[in-house]
Amino acid sequence: NYSFRRPLLTAPGVEIVSTIPGGYAYLSGTSMAAPHVTGAAAVILSRHPGLSPEGVIRALQRSADAPVAGPVNPSLGRLNLSAALRAI
Repeated sequence: NYSFRRPLLTAPGVEIVSTIPGGYAYLSGTSMAAPHVTGAAAVILSRHPGLSPEGVIRALQRSADAPVAGPVNPSLGRLNLSAALRAI
C-alpha cells in the first residue's frame, strides 16, 4: 500500500541478528531497518550538532548508494553513512 509518503531510501532489514528473550535470532522487516537509519542520524548529529532535522534527512537521501534492485522498490537508494558524513 504505497502512498505519497513512500520511503526515500532503504536500509539493511533482512536477516539481521537481534536479541530475543533468551538469546539471539535472525529477524527481518521494518523493525530491523529503522534502527539503522536512526543510528545513522544520531552519528551525523554527533559530528554536526547544529544540523537541522531537514539537513540530516537531506544528507542521508543525497548520499544514498545507487538504487538497488529489490522486491520493494528498485528506485530507492541504500543508506550510506560514510558518504553522508563526507557530504556534509
